[in-house]
Amino acid sequence: MDPLVNLLVMLRLPFVAALVFSTLIRESRPLTLNELAEATGYARSHVYSALRFLEERHLIERIRIRDKKHLFRARAKGVIALVREHLSEIHMYLRSVADELKNEDVLNAMRILEEDLHSLLTKLQEV
Repeated sequence: MDPLVNLLVMLRLPFVAALVFSTLIRESRPLTLNELAEATGYARSHVYSALRFLEERHLIERIRIRDKKHLFRARAKGVIALVREHLSEIHMYLRSVADELKNEDVLNAMRILEEDLHSLLTKLQEV
């Protein structure tokens, strides 16, 4: 399977949404609903639901052209936003787990992970 789709699923996107988002990222150009349905092999209704989900998460944008025709494109920093969101969640869990640990060796390892993750999150905010 496509590694980008796998990453997006790991970042908690539903499979069809991950496939649609991956297609938009790889194509690097706006696509119509029909083009996305053809590229993914999914029915227009499934693709449209995925597009609405991605729009609600601000991962894609809709471009209106002519009367009813729409194009969809991936937002440039969409994947980074997903990664940052996921890592922030992990960071929060590491902090809460570290507060409850008694084992010094495990606690020290958790603190190192937490510090490294904090540093990475800081760098991702600059991107």
